[in-house]
Amino acid sequence: MEPHNTWVSNASGSTLVIPIGDLAQTLIAVYCYLVQNGVAVYDDVNKRPIPGLDRFRDLIDPDDNPRPLSYLEFHVATELTAELSTATYAGALMLQALGLGGWMYDGIDMFGLLGVPVALARLEQGRPGRMIVSPPSVHQCSGPRS
Repeated sequence: MEPHNTWVSNASGSTLVIPIGDLAQTLIAVYCYLVQNGVAVYDDVNKRPIPGLDRFRDLIDPDDNPRPLSYLEFHVATELTAELSTATYAGALMLQALGLGGWMYDGIDMFGLLGVPVALARLEQGRPGRMIVSPPSVHQCSGPRS
């Protein structure tokens, strides 16, 4: 956890809400939208059409202005990021309106959130044994090691 968040972490009665988005589901939804509108996709990274699309010529026209796959993936990732950011912001505003406070973390280490630094610390201490991954607390995350 970043040092600027430790003062408000693990306070009695606090809850950490982590917004989760399904990138694959969103990408599949975009593919469905494109197919419904007769638009094809091509592999712009490898500069070739996607194998097997010819079987679906009754639904799409692979030769008529296909969309680049890398652009679609970037677009979906950006769309999902905006959706999760908006949800987080709306949640903080709702908590503040209820008088419960509200804090949006920026800088939670994704590995620390899953307890990886604790497991690594056990390995560094020469006690690998059975690694039990548990959520870190403020006391376990004492900052950078020298």
